[in-house]
Amino acid sequence: MKTNKIWTARALVISALMLLQACSFASVGTDAAALASFPAPEKAWPREGAYPNPDNLRMLKQGMTKDQLYGLLGMPHFNEGFFYVREWNYLFQVSTSGTPSANVGACQLKIKFDQDMRAASYQWKPENCAGPEPALLRAHAPAVQRPEHTLQIPAR
Repeated sequence: MKTNKIWTARALVISALMLLQACSFASVGTDAAALASFPAPEKAWPREGAYPNPDNLRMLKQGMTKDQLYGLLGMPHFNEGFFYVREWNYLFQVSTSGTPSANVGACQLKIKFDQDMRAASYQWKPENCAGPEPALLRAHAPAVQRPEHTLQIPAR
């Protein structure tokens, strides 16, 4: 009788662990509804999102690691969880007039990760935020042209 209780308890623990593992992969789905779902902007932290560096957004590509993305974009703006997180969400405020305080539009970015935790896809909301050179980013700031500098050390 005692052996049955032990096996029942073990089976319940294993079932619970399997259920939790399945929940951690629930957002990986490939159907259109799962790909198009974005969190509500009012749930972002900070609530207003962030003003992105357009040069950093231009560097996004598939296969980037979470550390590389964190360096370019900072921490995700929504509560994403801790372990085996398969997507990050951002809320960006983009000025369409070139000045941060006027004509601001919001863009949401969803980054989906593959099984190796590398960026597999980037999805934007609304659609005019998408593309290699989104309309809102073109209006926000042109690509920065950095002059080349050489360091000259005087001879002694």
